[in-house]
Amino acid sequence: MDRRPATGRLAAGCDLSGRKRPPNCKVAMADNYRRAVSCSDLPERGTAAVEIDAVNVIICRDESGVFALENRCTHQESPLQGGRIRRGAIMCPMHGAPFALKTGACLSQLAYAPIRTFAVKVEDDWVFVDLTSPAVDAG
Repeated sequence: MDRRPATGRLAAGCDLSGRKRPPNCKVAMADNYRRAVSCSDLPERGTAAVEIDAVNVIICRDESGVFALENRCTHQESPLQGGRIRRGAIMCPMHGAPFALKTGACLSQLAYAPIRTFAVKVEDDWVFVDLTSPAVDAG
């Protein structure tokens, strides 16, 4: 039985399977979403770099869900693609700075500026990203 939500309008951090909704999930209101990547091409603790409307975006998946962030470290503008996903963060592959998947905040003493996050929804085995809305986080 397919348990994915009928609408699929899940905010960043929502479970791909649709079996549970973490407490940080809210229904996204706007519908400016662009198709980004197939869920089958996004492994657990994996990433996919895409370009949407001339913005480089990295789609990340961990045990708590799917997230979309701007694909650049705020230290030296290097891409985050290739960075490890650990404990709710993506590590910059160049210098190791961790950025929170939910908020884009730098989680180290390096105090780099946060990176932009984007609202996400999963529908028909595809991840969609809204560049006009930040990720929704009730936390």
